Amino acid sequence: MTGGGREATMRPRVVLISLQEDLEVIGLKGLHYDLRSRDVDATLLYVRGDGGDGGAAVRARVADFVREREPHLVGLSLMSPEFFRAARLTRELKQAGLDAPVVWGGFHATVAPEQCAAEADLVCVGEGEVCLRELAAAPPAWDPARRPTIPNLAWLDDGALRRNELAPLLTDLDALPVPEHIPADAFIVDGGEVRRVDRRLFHRHARYQGTLYSLTSSRGCPFACAYCCNSSLSRLYNTRKVRQRSVASLLAELERTRRDNPELEYINVQDDCFLVRNEATIREFCDEYRARIGLPFILRCIPTFLTRGKMAALKGAGLSWIMLGLQSGSDRVCREVYSRRSGREDFLRAARLVNEFRVAAYYDIILDNPFETPEDQLETVETLLDTPRPYYPQFFSLAFYPGSELYERTLREKPEAMEDCREKDFIAVRQTPLNSLTRLAGYLDRRTLAPLLRLYRRAPESAAFRGGLLAARLYSALLVEPITYFRVIRDSQDGDLVKTAQVVPNYFREGFRRYMKQYGRLSRVLAFTGLVD
Repeated sequence: MTGGGREATMRPRVVLISLQEDLEVIGLKGLHYDLRSRDVDATLLYVRGDGGDGGAAVRARVADFVREREPHLVGLSLMSPEFFRAARLTRELKQAGLDAPVVWGGFHATVAPEQCAAEADLVCVGEGEVCLRELAAAPPAWDPARRPTIPNLAWLDDGALRRNELAPLLTDLDALPVPEHIPADAFIVDGGEVRRVDRRLFHRHARYQGTLYSLTSSRGCPFACAYCCNSSLSRLYNTRKVRQRSVASLLAELERTRRDNPELEYINVQDDCFLVRNEATIREFCDEYRARIGLPFILRCIPTFLTRGKMAALKGAGLSWIMLGLQSGSDRVCREVYSRRSGREDFLRAARLVNEFRVAAYYDIILDNPFETPEDQLETVETLLDTPRPYYPQFFSLAFYPGSELYERTLREKPEAMEDCREKDFIAVRQTPLNSLTRLAGYLDRRTLAPLLRLYRRAPESAAFRGGLLAARLYSALLVEPITYFRVIRDSQDGDLVKTAQVVPNYFREGFRRYMKQYGRLSRVLAFTGLVD
């Protein structure tokens, strides 16, 4: 390690690296502030894209920056799609002469520690606070004699993975330090250089120009759906308990954040299901939020937890957007394939409430499921046609995450369908006739789509169906979908057309990128125009 001869009592130095495009990396920011609260000299570095093999210059500059900080420990957080970028950067750090150990953490490190240990010196499995505190507390962290004493830590020992016991899950979330919107001691790769994050740079690189503030009010999910990383975490810790912050803690964070960042326009609550709380607690939060914060906010929710009473309180407090998961309109798929305790009628009941209260809605649908039959997918089509308009459907291509129930089942029963989640673009769904029909069902009404559905059921390979599908896709893409998107945004602004016109540009780039990705080759062609990345 650089500076290894210094006394052990020196202030430990840690560099934490995010590879995500979004600057709202709540988990890593939380770890950054947790270390800072313990007198650790912690630096947060955003590396948003390394350009693949062509990004060697960027990675070299990052490696120089990290080495110059003389850290005792480097932490790198990754999701599955960031695995290969993390591996390239870790190798670059080592080639630049960094002696400090590199520890990987995050969801992919938790569900695939063997893969990660082959690239990193150390791996943090599960919740990171206790492990990182221990690693940072007493350098040198790479001392083999210390490794067995550190909870949640894993590493390769003569080619075999060794894993320590897990620390108990943190229960008092109110005791954790609250990160700032624009984090202190943070840096970002900007224009090929590493620069300190100030307000100008943050607004340039953050989603929606930094006017969106994201937070979590709980940890955990009451469900353990077979496709989700939460199924791995539930088995890892043998619990589905959702740990919650108090209303007082949430409001104190939001008051401070709004005071320090007057440019904020939205609050984004990133819990898996904020509405797991009972109705009395939801009302308490809403009353305080309306009086003390007053900004529109965004929630995610499992349909079975949405009630009329909760919806009324949330709408009155400023709920602007809500995200619900349908995943499949087939109860068989939800129950037998996804192990999901929310079905078609649960979703439609919740969607009717959302529509009644005129809240802008995103609904998630999973496609490319090898266990789904054509009839199952047609049930999804029918469910989307029955869903009150307007809403914005988000279609995802099923990804198989190591450690999840569905990953293991697919390996056993359909290995030919297995894809590497590290290389998976889960936004880009396959261009199949049934996928196209499913997408159209999210926009076209039943009367418009019914003739095409009849053609598909009668002769899916016919020229009449193929021609009708092409015409319907063009009609939807060029007219219906932009109108739908506008109507949903209008709902987010309580029907105010002037406000809607003002905020549409904020949604355009992200929405247009996802919109075009659904059309595969067309998005690649339009990339040359500069309209999409």
